[in-house]
Amino acid sequence: MKRRSLNISLGILFILILIYFIYKIIGGNNTVDYIASIISVSLLSLFILVFIAILIKNKKISSVFLIANIMLIIFISFNLLYDIGIIQLPKQATVKDFSNQTITEALKWAEKNEITLNITYENSDTVEPYNIIRQDIIPGILTKKIKEINIVVSDGPDYEKTVTIPSMIGWSIEEVIIFVEENHLNNIVVDFVTSVNEKDSIISQNSSGNMKRNDYLYLTASIGEEMPTESISMINLKNKSTFYASVWLKRNGIKYELKFDYSDKVLKDHVINQNILQEKMVNPVSDIVTLTISKGKQIVVPNLLNMTIEEITQWVINNRLKITFNDQYHESIALGNIVSINYQKGDILEEGTFIIIVVSKGKLMMPKFNTALEFKEWAEKYNIPYQENYQFDKDFEQGKIIKITPKIGDVIKEGDTINIYISHGAPVTVPNFVGKSKTVITNECRNLDISCNFIYGSYTDNIAKDIATNQSKN
Repeated sequence: MKRRSLNISLGILFILILIYFIYKIIGGNNTVDYIASIISVSLLSLFILVFIAILIKNKKISSVFLIANIMLIIFISFNLLYDIGIIQLPKQATVKDFSNQTITEALKWAEKNEITLNITYENSDTVEPYNIIRQDIIPGILTKKIKEINIVVSDGPDYEKTVTIPSMIGWSIEEVIIFVEENHLNNIVVDFVTSVNEKDSIISQNSSGNMKRNDYLYLTASIGEEMPTESISMINLKNKSTFYASVWLKRNGIKYELKFDYSDKVLKDHVINQNILQEKMVNPVSDIVTLTISKGKQIVVPNLLNMTIEEITQWVINNRLKITFNDQYHESIALGNIVSINYQKGDILEEGTFIIIVVSKGKLMMPKFNTALEFKEWAEKYNIPYQENYQFDKDFEQGKIIKITPKIGDVIKEGDTINIYISHGAPVTVPNFVGKSKTVITNECRNLDISCNFIYGSYTDNIAKDIATNQSKN
């Protein structure tokens, strides 16, 4: 009977491992750990085949072999059903990789996982403004192990950065445009003059070497031996930078003027529209092209207090502003709700302005502190008044907290002063120093860790120098 049951179970085990092996070969070829998975299932298959061969040849059958075979069937079945997706197991939340994601995505995740998100800004040439450059917590760490994450958000290129400007004399204007864009120069002017030099080549520049990106750079380019007089087909300059648009017009000898206006759709210092449209003919002699340049958005602050943090963050990103969060205990505003914002409805802002949101930490209840330093840092962070009291106590080492009032868990109201009692250590019995020398007294004071001061006086009786005659405390 045991042999028959064992043979049936061995047949089931063989079929299961065969199915599992085929599934891993065919179904797992899109996974990152595909090779490791194939090696693992191959080793498992080899082990089971050896196990089956041993049991088939073994004439003595015990219940242990049957139980082991059944356990292997359960093991393979579970793994197969889990990989296919029939069995679903709860997964512990882990930290995501926020690189190149927007602040909004990070805030959604942080709010969902009840984790504090600290935001700082840093210039970056490669990461788009308002996208995340890096984070201090490695992706994949369990969220239950952390309370806060610090993220660094791109503030776009640093225009104060020093770059090396080569001599561009002899460069074509196309090479100049590429260099300007790649190095994020934002204060460059190119003028065109008649010259025997090749058309569109640079013939002079005012400066070279190490310069800041926003330092003034002036280039002169050749427009040819004569100013253009023939009409040219207009190109579409909308959404082009002021630099690009002005260079194109100048190189074709076209007069132009600039107007400025706010725009919700076009980036600051880029063309909103042009009075002569694309493919229309422009006469360099008689026509003047008018370009309307974006001043960026006219940002009018809405009623931010009626918005969620997620909505505010999205509004900040859409308007190219910056956002930072502080927290504050509050008696009446629930945990996670907004206490205050540094701008009110109707305020007019410029791009890059910081929006500071103060979020409630709920009612202030006395937490537990392990050290006096930990308590002081907490009290100073939240501007909570406190009074330090020192006492001798044989049960607490010097510097340890004896007690704090209010007690742990008590609600602290605005204006309350917290009393912290810190141990001076065990009380010291001051010995009688009268009649002892200054050297002996000094050593005893040092051993007892007490401060002793000496006052000298004149005495007419037979008392040797540096001998104590009286003391203030006994």
